[in-house]
Amino acid sequence: MSKKESQITTITNYVEDNEKDMPIVDVSKTNDTSKSKQNTLKEPTFNETFDHFLVFCERVLESTTDSLGLKLSRRPNAILIALNGYKKVYNETRNSLGHKELFAAIYNKCRYLFIKNTSLHEFMEWFKKAPGMIIAPQTKSRNKIMLSAIFRKCCKIAEDIEEEADKYPVKSDELYNDPAAIYPETFMLNLFRMFGQCCDKTDKNTIIKSKIKEIEDSLGLDKDQNYPESDGVSQLFSTAKDLARNIGIEIPENSPNMSGRDFQNALNSVIGDSNTKNALKDIFKGINLKDQTNIPDVIGKVLNRMKDNAKNIPEPLKKSLEATSTKTEL
Repeated sequence: MSKKESQITTITNYVEDNEKDMPIVDVSKTNDTSKSKQNTLKEPTFNETFDHFLVFCERVLESTTDSLGLKLSRRPNAILIALNGYKKVYNETRNSLGHKELFAAIYNKCRYLFIKNTSLHEFMEWFKKAPGMIIAPQTKSRNKIMLSAIFRKCCKIAEDIEEEADKYPVKSDELYNDPAAIYPETFMLNLFRMFGQCCDKTDKNTIIKSKIKEIEDSLGLDKDQNYPESDGVSQLFSTAKDLARNIGIEIPENSPNMSGRDFQNALNSVIGDSNTKNALKDIFKGINLKDQTNIPDVIGKVLNRMKDNAKNIPEPLKKSLEATSTKTEL
């Protein structure tokens, strides 16, 4: 047995021996940052943190590597199917405390490692093989988040990229600049941020915040900043939400983010509509999409089209309004 394997086995045995007696984190005592009046910086809520984590996990499971680098794979994947099943349950029960309790249970399994001051590297090695790291709404549910399995996938992708860079040094800069090269660290950052949402205030301040800062520093990130990832859909919708709020459109706080696959499915259904095609032809007529200075023109055309459509009252509704008006006057 190697020295590394011996260390991991020791950590595993330590957790199993102490897990029964360790204090359980009560999620009812955790900070609810979504309703905190004292939090002027508006820390991410549980739902916002969980949304980002789910989108990241889906992106990892949709990814594979080949001789050209990272690409999307559409082959069936049992872990991805289970994740999407959980996402469906979660989106239907977003306000349930149960989701936070499930993550609190995972945190409790890891807590003694943090108290023992296990290094981040040792924890990552242990987490790859850690048993029971599964988030599931029911004991035997097929809808679940297989945390260790997803983390192993992160590590495999990063290892493949490293091997590719060693094999083709001329491509090494391009490969190492791909966000997938640091998927293991990004996964851990998301995981610890989830722990911060479900542990008590003392643990958050004495254990979790320092771990999060350690990873943020290693990735060159500011507090609560997310690493820019290959798929920009989340950022796109985040920007869209901000724009909507700025022009007076109310967006529900717990509305889910849209993943790349969800966006593609929605886009495919929209572009198949003939009315949509005609509208897009009019909007993009004379626009050079390679020129960023044309973006305001595109937005302006979209807003004008929305404004015009708001003024156009459907004929059946117009007749109904006219009839109602006549009767009222009488």
